[in-house]
Amino acid sequence: MLHVWLGILVSLAAPARSTVPSVGELGSLTIVHPNDLDTNSTVESLLLLHQPRTYEAAGRACATAYEKQATRSDISPAIRQHLAFLVADGQLRSTDGLWVTQSDSTSEHPACMAYSLSAGTFEEEACDTPLLVLCTQSAPATTVSTGDDVAPSSQVAVKAGSSQFVGYRDARSFRFLGIKYGEAPLGARRFLSTISYMARGLFDATRFKSVCLQNEADDFAAKGEHQSEDCLHLNIFTPFLPSSSSHAKLKAVGFWIHGGGFTVGSGSRPVYDGGNFASRGDVLIVTLNYRLDILGLLADMDGADNAWLSDIILALHWVQENIAAFGGDPNKVTIFGESSGALAISALLSSPAASGLFHAAISESSLLATPWLLPRVYTELLTPAIAAAFMADNSTVDAPVAFMRSIPAERFSSSTAAEAAATQLAAIQDKLFHTSGVDIRPLLPTIGGLIPDQFVYLVRNGSVANKVPLMLGTNRDEVALVIYGLPGFEAPVPPDVGIYNTLLAEFMGQDAASAIIVDGTYALNTSDVDGVRRGLSTASTARGFTCAMRQLLAAGLHSNAFNTSELFVFRFEAGYPLVQNEPSACFPEGAGPSHPVCHASEILPVFGNFNVLGVPLNTTEELHFTQYANDIWPCFIRTHTPDVSVEYLEARGQAYAATLASVRAAPFRAFDRSTAGTHVIASEPRNEGPFDSQECAVFDNLGYAFDHIDNGF
Repeated sequence: MLHVWLGILVSLAAPARSTVPSVGELGSLTIVHPNDLDTNSTVESLLLLHQPRTYEAAGRACATAYEKQATRSDISPAIRQHLAFLVADGQLRSTDGLWVTQSDSTSEHPACMAYSLSAGTFEEEACDTPLLVLCTQSAPATTVSTGDDVAPSSQVAVKAGSSQFVGYRDARSFRFLGIKYGEAPLGARRFLSTISYMARGLFDATRFKSVCLQNEADDFAAKGEHQSEDCLHLNIFTPFLPSSSSHAKLKAVGFWIHGGGFTVGSGSRPVYDGGNFASRGDVLIVTLNYRLDILGLLADMDGADNAWLSDIILALHWVQENIAAFGGDPNKVTIFGESSGALAISALLSSPAASGLFHAAISESSLLATPWLLPRVYTELLTPAIAAAFMADNSTVDAPVAFMRSIPAERFSSSTAAEAAATQLAAIQDKLFHTSGVDIRPLLPTIGGLIPDQFVYLVRNGSVANKVPLMLGTNRDEVALVIYGLPGFEAPVPPDVGIYNTLLAEFMGQDAASAIIVDGTYALNTSDVDGVRRGLSTASTARGFTCAMRQLLAAGLHSNAFNTSELFVFRFEAGYPLVQNEPSACFPEGAGPSHPVCHASEILPVFGNFNVLGVPLNTTEELHFTQYANDIWPCFIRTHTPDVSVEYLEARGQAYAATLASVRAAPFRAFDRSTAGTHVIASEPRNEGPFDSQECAVFDNLGYAFDHIDNGF
């Protein structure tokens, strides 16, 4: 009965159906927006109606969408180029004409005017000729300053299943926000997998909904958003909406999994806004929330098992069943994620439960050396400690899982689970690894029903469940985000060998530090005034990110877990921080090589959202770097290769000229150990040759966390 009342409440919150035009009324729709990502550009945007109409009916259709017919003067050179691309890509026919009006006509009976796609000129047509329609598009581009302002005139309804989802358009894309995909995991369902939810009747998808419970004090947490256990929502951004009778080409789908250490984050953060990504890349983007912290990670012997992952798989099922109604191709879904979101990519590649739900994957800045925990780590170490942390006196709880099911949900919004788990780190290192020399997070997913084994074991055995095209890589200075932000490290540390070697032991353990010092590859550069911070960051990044990835690549190529022709490796050597209070060193003056390229610094360029956040792109170099990064990702989503074709870029025109120059100078080729290494994404992209084995020799000899795990625990 509860779901019935929830449906009624949602219906009451939604706009009245009679005022919201639907795709059923208007036919297929495309937002024509030449998007160069320039924060200084004037936004041009028109609404294309694909259903042929007479001239008189064209005006009525635009009015139904609360717009006017576009005029000749609206068809700028950039709009013409965008229309020409739609023809080249098969989304329009060269023989199509588009009704427009003559803005300069003073005649009492003006001629019926159309724009000819084949000739690129305006021509008079018989007024009863059925042609496509160009309307104005007056909704502004979304920014953090516009917030949740949604003009009723921009709303549009899409039918999927038994529901009409009411979303809206802005200057870049159609947006359907806060779509519920899973039942709220309340009461006895807390910590367990939940079941799918499909709305009935009208559903208001014009606002982001609740985010999953998390500690807002964390720098990377969702800020100022309502938190709830009823948080399983996804968001859709698309440049195209098809009518039910349309046979139009559907868009490839990018399914974004946010990072945040499995403890914080949401799919509704402005930096993850999918409008620029969808608009410039001609793809559909999905972002989502999934359960976090102990609510998503707890494992026990009574059914709790990676609830966070079951949420993501449930959302992928929703996409398979419904995304075509929003213009997405369910047979071309690429999962992509960063940091813990990239670890989610590893879990999905491993999981038989996710088979057939996606067709390619991108892993950004994954700590691939990180092993999954075993359930006993939770039942014997983590769960009792975390439950005790919820007690006022930190006393032991007899039935910790039952106790944590009974406490109010709001207690988890100031959760100290991560801190409580950290108190068990030494015990985990002792019991699971038999050494203190491994660097792991204490609050991690577990091997269980959804994750059959350690990812590295599956790769070594060639038994990864989902063998798909894969692009993966890192940022040059991942760990600088931590090191440059430590107390006393805000400024360069004196380049003293003794100080450096002592700090190596503190950061990496005495055994690792001794081996690094003897090896000499990461010795202090005493001529570099910032050599201590830079050296610590370089060594830590190599051990935790780069070298672990190389081990995995070598194992996967040997076992045939990866197809060489479908494997692509990158490294970012430019970027921009994700949050404003990151270490100042992570902020570039430009896209040059001198500043650290910190963890998560690739996200803003990849999504292209400088104009959403109000962060100016001050130089042509910054703009061209952002365009290039933003063009690679949707190319992989569309074609399963990041090597953007020259033909595609030529069809896109001047706004893609910088990417075209980069592609011609350094094509992004598939990985091959003998002839090719890493594609470097920077202001001047380049390709590096085979890996330098000396860079990782000391860490290969020491072994990684997954080499030390005791699976008998």
